[in-house]
Amino acid sequence: MPEPEIINWEIELDSAFAHHETVDVWKIPLIEFNSNRNILSDDEMTRLGKFQSGISRSVFYSSRVYLRTILSEYSNIAPEELRFSKQESGKPFLIKPGQNWDRTSAQDRTSAEDRNQESHIEFNLSHSGELVLLAVSRFSSVGIDVEKNRFIKNWESIARKVFSETQLAKLYDANVPEEKFTELWTEFEASQKLCGNGVFGKKPDMDSIKLERFIPLKDYLACLAYKTTPDSSGVRFFDGGSLEIG
Repeated sequence: MPEPEIINWEIELDSAFAHHETVDVWKIPLIEFNSNRNILSDDEMTRLGKFQSGISRSVFYSSRVYLRTILSEYSNIAPEELRFSKQESGKPFLIKPGQNWDRTSAQDRTSAEDRNQESHIEFNLSHSGELVLLAVSRFSSVGIDVEKNRFIKNWESIARKVFSETQLAKLYDANVPEEKFTELWTEFEASQKLCGNGVFGKKPDMDSIKLERFIPLKDYLACLAYKTTPDSSGVRFFDGGSLEIG
């Protein structure tokens, strides 16, 4: 896999929401709460209220506002009318208008792809520190993970619990294993999130998954996981700060 590159985030959004066979990654800016810009659901507002203040509250609020704003543009549904449910693993998905699924009624659907095709829009969020990323696709399940570069004291015990033998071999072959851990962790978590399996869930078939590592900002590393098709045309990177929200 090539070395990750620093991303040049696109601020021109004229073609962002056209029907392209792409995976789109959005960088989400942090914004302050605005009671006059209330597009969140009652449940989201309840969850927001549990954050007293600080960066965690801002990350949650910004993530939900921009998630709704961006998915509204892809789906042509008003942001406040978007409805979500969750797989058993906890991975959220967008409900097609007119459907009335909840966590219970979705249980008879056998896969994440079956459920999500009802809306034809796949998405996944990740954040670390003050950086939030959103991946969106119309043709593939997606998973994304971002990590701020930092030393993780118990990196070795974490690796032994969740990494495959192949990943462990790459880890210990590295010149600086503790730095290699972050790279492998983003790849691991992105692929697990793509399948909705959770950290300790079943490992996906990596032969069918494309991984793309990139540097979203200085001191951060991210990885995107998705499944290619003959018609897929790569990954685009957009700056969500260029969007109008209201």
